[in-house]
Amino acid sequence: MQMWTLDRPLLPQTQTFSNYVVPYEVSPSIGSRGRSAISAAVRDFEQSTCIRLRPSNRYPGQPRLFLYPGGGCSSPVGRMSNRQQVSLASGCWQKGTVIHEILHSLGFWHEQSRPDRDSHVRINYGNIYRGMGYNFNKLSRQQVNSRNSPYDIGSVMHYNSYAFSSNRQATITDLQGRTLRTQRNGFSREDIKQLNAMYGCRTTGTGGGGTGTGGGGTGTGGGGTGTGGGGTGTGGGGTGTGGGTGGTCRDENAMCARWAGSGECQKNPRYMLKSCCLSCKSGGGGTCTDASTNCPAWARAGECRRNPG
Repeated sequence: MQMWTLDRPLLPQTQTFSNYVVPYEVSPSIGSRGRSAISAAVRDFEQSTCIRLRPSNRYPGQPRLFLYPGGGCSSPVGRMSNRQQVSLASGCWQKGTVIHEILHSLGFWHEQSRPDRDSHVRINYGNIYRGMGYNFNKLSRQQVNSRNSPYDIGSVMHYNSYAFSSNRQATITDLQGRTLRTQRNGFSREDIKQLNAMYGCRTTGTGGGGTGTGGGGTGTGGGGTGTGGGGTGTGGGGTGTGGGTGGTCRDENAMCARWAGSGECQKNPRYMLKSCCLSCKSGGGGTCTDASTNCPAWARAGECRRNPG
């Protein structure tokens, strides 16, 4: 049986639907909610792709993913080690986030890192927090192979419109300046097509999130980048929600735990200590403050419950 071979050429005789087994190990420290999210992600891979995620105890000595509750949500891009660490802190325990991180390990970069991204979206650098611009770097065609897949705003790997916003204005829009309808629920159709093409599957699968523009809303944050190298493909960042924190130390963004785990509380305290108070307080240190003078009013209006981040 062909095992997880992203780092080697695919042979024609191995390109069958069931030939790609990726063993995985779940840390005992991941709670029941995290295990449920992992199981749901495993089922989605099974239903839509040729990737078969299997418990590693069935494949002793084989390369595997090690899913553990690290300091955030992160994974290398492509297979980089025989016990590849995929960090899933408690804030990452949703099916779409688990799919996102596993796709990084399978070779997917962030979607807005594609070399053709400027033909589809506009990056508003003036709205990005100082020191966070590297998250919007564009990769070369030598680094990314999109398998002839069109640019996909609905990819589970795409940043939302307010990723790393310093002023509650959009950091990514369409070419007409409208906010993007991104999602973090699960595979888009193009995610499935691209993954199956990358691994030589004989089926393209169906399902996934939608694409489009004109949606959005307000908020800050989103995204975060994968680490490591190797592998080909495309990928995308995370989504985030806005809303004030009132007098309570909270995270304004679903990616705060990941950023804190990668040291952003120390590297970018101006943004992180305000917008990712909870993650920085629990793992990165620092003093919690509201990110906006509107926070008390938002809190009184119930936004802490409706938009907890």
